[in-house]
Amino acid sequence: MKVAEQGRKLAAFCRRVEARLADASMRPWIVVLWLFGVFSLADVPGMPVLTFPLWLQWVVVVCIGFLKALLWGVLYEVCRKIRVARIAVIAGMVLFALLSVINTGCYLLYGFGITHRLLVVVAQTNGREIAEFLPGLGANLLQIKNIALFLGAAVVMAGLCVSVKHWPRRVWQALCGLLTVGAVAGLVWLTFGIKSGKSYLTIYGRTAKYAIDVYKENRAFANRACKGVPFPNPEKLQTKASEITVVLVLGESASREALSVYGYPLVTTPYCAAMRDSLYIFRDAIGCSTSTAMNIERILTFEEDSAPDGSWYRYPALIDMLKKSRFKTFWLSNQERTGLMSNSSGVMAEDADVVEYVGAQSSEDQLMAKYDTELLPYFGKAMADTAPRKFIFLHLLGSHVEYSNRYPASCAYFTADSVLAKIRNPWLNREKAQTVAQYANSVRFTDALLGNIINVAATEQRPVVVIYFSDHGENVYTDRDFIGRDPKFVEIPFIVYTNAAYRRMSPAVIDMMRAGVERPFTTANVIYTLMTLSGISHPLYDATKDVLSPHFLQRPRYVDGKIFQAR
Repeated sequence: MKVAEQGRKLAAFCRRVEARLADASMRPWIVVLWLFGVFSLADVPGMPVLTFPLWLQWVVVVCIGFLKALLWGVLYEVCRKIRVARIAVIAGMVLFALLSVINTGCYLLYGFGITHRLLVVVAQTNGREIAEFLPGLGANLLQIKNIALFLGAAVVMAGLCVSVKHWPRRVWQALCGLLTVGAVAGLVWLTFGIKSGKSYLTIYGRTAKYAIDVYKENRAFANRACKGVPFPNPEKLQTKASEITVVLVLGESASREALSVYGYPLVTTPYCAAMRDSLYIFRDAIGCSTSTAMNIERILTFEEDSAPDGSWYRYPALIDMLKKSRFKTFWLSNQERTGLMSNSSGVMAEDADVVEYVGAQSSEDQLMAKYDTELLPYFGKAMADTAPRKFIFLHLLGSHVEYSNRYPASCAYFTADSVLAKIRNPWLNREKAQTVAQYANSVRFTDALLGNIINVAATEQRPVVVIYFSDHGENVYTDRDFIGRDPKFVEIPFIVYTNAAYRRMSPAVIDMMRAGVERPFTTANVIYTLMTLSGISHPLYDATKDVLSPHFLQRPRYVDGKIFQAR
């Protein structure tokens, strides 16, 4: 009898909830939550693990989005009469809506939603960088097409919220039933039809999962900083040169097409142009990510571009290899040592023999931002060091937003007029042209810095090789009305200079560079090229991934886990 009584009470409760959800006053709230439910899954269609037609993927997303809204409605009704529980549910709805909007906004603007990559970028970004990033984000959001999209969606939603109250009860119930059946069928298919990526289906689930993953990686950073990853078979390392200096200049956010030495209409690289005959200018290099962190993790280790993000600490590191090859290593940086959490490049850089940060030490150290030329005195000391083998890293702020902060006012060579005279894109107004001019000025400032570095290298009696490339590019109103990180803009400059002593020492390497400048490659494999330029050999070396090697094999290049397609 008790079981039957409980069953009748449960059935009565379910009928009350059903009646409440079907009530005209509740329908607009369900519709609004439905929109946020779709937003929470907006980056799912097109995922590689989904093999059925794209239109069907969107149908499943729409159905699951509605089911989420319905479940929020049920939860609210269950907790409606309990004040604390009701407040908790409302807070959960607000957070759900906020995360869903962030997910869709990031996906529409930058090509990825709430993912491991996004949380790593946030964790390894300092407060100053966030402040400098916000104006560009605001400019993108305030584009006419985005405003029109927002207003259009708002009008449609407002109209739907008003009209849905007047639908016949049976029509509303039929729609709810149809969408719920579609959602359940979609969830069953996804649960059993795909082996990975299921956490994407819940915005809370994926956010929590990736936050935990990033936290664990941060702990792994700390462990690596304390213990290190042993370099395998160090006794097999061999170095040809008794004396050599390698200078690796790591740029920031400089797109290849923003350099006039690659054909840009504004003269952004006068120094490189003047030295063109002494440079090896590689035409088809790309970064493996739109994120500095993801690129640096692969540049400084043997991690592949196709490997999962955040696994760099499982691979042997470049600095470890250099030190075991008896190179004295210098890490000279104008970027921050740490972000909001540990910075992977900062962790690896700590292994260098000499570590100098000329700018911000952490995300709390906002007033210490300096121009990249502040690195030159430290570079001069490193070049004067008497160690026979040296490897000098120079990590620039380069063309990081805010672009006008990357150079002094006296170096503001280009203006909006300069840009509008040479670049006639229809979406460029005067304000946006000024932003393009500031970006071009930052590239020109980096070019002048490279000129200083190369001039020092040219006067050295010992062999010196200077390598410059950027981590990734930047879309600064180049192909549309958009500014910021863009997976299509990872094509980067890659330039090598060798002084006379190096050319005499390694004529074979010079011939290899001449032969390799047109080959397509990714900086995720640059460690193999650095081994060749440094004269280091080891069983880990893979000639098929070294752009200088005659055995180099062209292969798919990955950007943020997807095969790169050139524009």
